[in-house]
Amino acid sequence: MENIINVLKNSPVIFAATVDDKNRPNNRPIALAMEDNGILFFSTSTETSLFRDLQKNPFISFTAMIDQQSWIQINAEAVFAEDMATKEMIISNNQVLKKRFQTADNRILKIFKLSGGTAKFYDRSGNAPRIVNF
Repeated sequence: MENIINVLKNSPVIFAATVDDKNRPNNRPIALAMEDNGILFFSTSTETSLFRDLQKNPFISFTAMIDQQSWIQINAEAVFAEDMATKEMIISNNQVLKKRFQTADNRILKIFKLSGGTAKFYDRSGNAPRIVNF
């Protein structure tokens, strides 16, 4: 799990893919909001297509480059965390989110964590990917 966290923290861009309401792929950049005890948290807003897509289908896929020759793909279920303690913890530890949402009780702020995830580490060697379940 530590390798997954390091990749997501150090990647300049992480792409998140969902399925839209017409069953088409929808891909966009996203950032890791926070990691806590091996749980990966991301944020979104009720005003985004990401939120709307996850409301209809909670499965999400992430891709991030590790270097020019390797990358990670993560597939998981997005589970929304509605408890205020989690939102407060994330807002207080993430200046970008604090600037955007100001407070944890902002009604448009949505936090989700990953559940039942699989990370696949790929490289251009031709070897099978290394798989980590979390």
